[in-house]
Amino acid sequence: MTLLNVAACVVLLCSVIAIRKYSNFGLGMMMGGTLAWVLLVLAPPLHLKTLPIWLPALPFAVIALTLFVFGFLAWHWGPDR
Repeated sequence: MTLLNVAACVVLLCSVIAIRKYSNFGLGMMMGGTLAWVLLVLAPPLHLKTLPIWLPALPFAVIALTLFVFGFLAWHWGPDR
């Protein structure tokens, strides 16, 4: 049994427990896991030679843009001074 199969069994066991105790959380785990699996199957494998240069910085850019948007919304919808 490979490490990936063991990890899949652990995730499946955790999702079954989550469905029994917290049905919405368990359903979200199953939907997220299914979506991640589909994306894993459809995405081409990435190697260091084929990795786009912008991909490692993408999470930082998304976080920065999200904070700018929330800051603008707080400034725009905030209480009058």
